[in-house]
Formats: sequence, structure tokens, C-alpha cells
Amino acid sequence: MSPFALTTSELLMLANHCPSTPVELHLMIADSEERIGDEGAQRVLEIVARVLRKEEIVEEEEEEELAEADEEDNGVADKEEQQEEKVEKEN
Repeated sequence: MSPFALTTSELLMLANHCPSTPVELHLMIADSEERIGDEGAQRVLEIVARVLRKEEIVEEEEEEELAEADEEDNGVADKEEQQEEKVEKEN
């Protein structure tokens, strides 16, 4: 990010907010059009997506996997309960 001469506060805002659109980025970087231009803004967004948002994507995938595992566990538990109810009715 050094070629963009961003301030410490701008870097912190990028890290905390992980912008994904040029509008979000322009709100975080003072005079961004003059300082980094449209191409620079796009490059910054690519870096943010590659470095910072990667962690966010991994966390979302892990949450989805946990949710799927919970659904599968609930399905197994429901089947066991149904089998127990059948046995109780038969007795």
C-alpha cells in the first residue's frame, strides 16, 4: 500500500471496514480522486479483497459448514426420536 501514500488512519479504516466498492473507498481516503485516481482505487480494492476480505470469506464458509453440520445432527436426532416413539407405541 506504500505506493498510495495512505495515512495511518486511512489504513486503519481500510482494515476495519474492508471496503468493497469505490464509493466506500472514497469515503475513507481524503482527496482520493486526486491522490490515487480511479485506477489506484481499483487496485486498493483488489488488495483489500485479496488480503483482508479473504479472512471474512473463510469465516463465512466455516459458519456455513457449522450450520450444515447442525442441520445434519438435527436430522439424525429427529430420526432417533421418531424411532423411539415407534418403539414406545409398539410396547
